[in-house]
Amino acid sequence: MFLLNTKLIECGWREKLNRLILEVLRDEGAENITVEELVQRVTPKARELIPAEIKLEMIQLIQHRISEKFKDKVVIVDEAEDNEL
Repeated sequence: MFLLNTKLIECGWREKLNRLILEVLRDEGAENITVEELVQRVTPKARELIPAEIKLEMIQLIQHRISEKFKDKVVIVDEAEDNEL
């Protein structure tokens, strides 16, 4: 988690997320939207804002850790799936 958090800060994702949240609060009015509604509104765009390079790096890190733990079983991501990130 620490690595992901660091990467998201470095790429400016957290700043973009904060601006997105402020935009929704300004449009809706902070007193007119619940936390749950805010999360529902922001989550899809927040996911889109994560750079593909970071998604790929995290997938590769997970694959490496899994392969280290289960040496006889290796998880392979299809290149077509990489393009969808």
